[in-house]
Amino acid sequence: MSANQLRLWFSAFAHLLVELLQEGVLKKTFLASATIGTIRLRFFKVAARVKVSTRRVLVEWSSACPNRRDYQLAHAALSG
Repeated sequence: MSANQLRLWFSAFAHLLVELLQEGVLKKTFLASATIGTIRLRFFKVAARVKVSTRRVLVEWSSACPNRRDYQLAHAALSG
């Protein structure tokens, strides 16, 4: 398999995952009708501190995070 074909598969899989995230998790947020690029820019590219211990992963958000409510809604939807 060539490297370009592998990159194409990864890109298609990432696009599919973001679409599923948008349809299921982000439908109650302002990102419900956003493009894939906007979701990537505003939802995935956020500065946070990640602490990893033996039992859990702790994500500490900045107090100035503009989309904190949307992250909380997405976390609640993913949690069950």
